[in-house]
Amino acid sequence: MKRAADAPEPGRADLLAHLPRLGGDGWSAALDVPEDHPYFTDHQRDEIAGTLAVAGLLDLVAAVGGRSMGRPGRRLVLDLTFPGPGVPDLLTTRPEPGVPGLWSLRAGSDGLVVCAGSLNVLDAVGSRPGIPPSTGVELCPQELVDREYPENVLIGLPDRDTTSITTRVLTPPPGHYLDGSGEATHSVRSLLEACLQFLTVLQHWATCLPADVRMVWLHFHADLPAVPAPEGTYSLRWHRKPPKNRYLVMDIELLGGAGETAGRFGFRALAVSPEAYRRIRDAARHGVVSG
Repeated sequence: MKRAADAPEPGRADLLAHLPRLGGDGWSAALDVPEDHPYFTDHQRDEIAGTLAVAGLLDLVAAVGGRSMGRPGRRLVLDLTFPGPGVPDLLTTRPEPGVPGLWSLRAGSDGLVVCAGSLNVLDAVGSRPGIPPSTGVELCPQELVDREYPENVLIGLPDRDTTSITTRVLTPPPGHYLDGSGEATHSVRSLLEACLQFLTVLQHWATCLPADVRMVWLHFHADLPAVPAPEGTYSLRWHRKPPKNRYLVMDIELLGGAGETAGRFGFRALAVSPEAYRRIRDAARHGVVSG
């Protein structure tokens, strides 16, 4: 399909099956998940669909928007809602007219919207000073983050006190999918994955929910540096707040090495039994849940 004269030139990204194509709804590409990849085959829980939607949509915007979203000193603000469960197969984005740096996002599955929202690329704002974390760097137990391979674990053993739980963010091994440059550095992907692993730990430690509980994602928010400090020290901190029944509200700070606030994450989900999750998923597949 012919591109508009002022449309950005797309490039290839890791989770896209082909170069983005321009259509009536914007730029789109099919999601292509390597079936034998040691990162994507490590965790089998159903909520992996949410992480795939986030990673794939970021890849799509990066492919269409070029390097503008990855300039040092900028921030990425991601806001996504999840109308219904499902593994996305088609990703769509378009720049919002008149709002530089704002992209609308959508991920679909069999014609249903499973994820929708926006990504805003902003100039950086000043960070807020804080208290440096005292977390050690002992690797978090793999069973707490639902990972089989230790090279995929990106957080240290969390430190717990009466008011908060804090964990150190680790850099992925050199050449890892989440690595920023091939030299064991932080990246947007690795910070997002570390946050999601921390959420899994909090699910086990802070909610008193059964071990087999499933998460129905409702909303995910991330505000983080577009180019994380390659060798910087990052930690994640959650201030203890009991869940309301099975409705989880998790707000997490991304801390820099001096304890300053370097970013924030927000997660809203409904914790349900495996049986209830299957009913919700089956209803979505039959078109009962749509966006």
